[in-house]
Amino acid sequence: MQNKNIRGKCLCGAVQYRYDAIIEKSILCYCMDCQQAQGALGGWNSPI
Repeated sequence: MQNKNIRGKCLCGAVQYRYDAIIEKSILCYCMDCQQAQGALGGWNSPI
């Protein structure tokens, strides 16, 4: 896997982040919180 330069922020822009490392694992979650946050059947998350 390659190093990625990932940037993001919350919807209001008050919190911003940058991640410069290898993403080692990711999770496809179907809990109610992820469904509500994504407005979809689930959410694809990578713990960092």
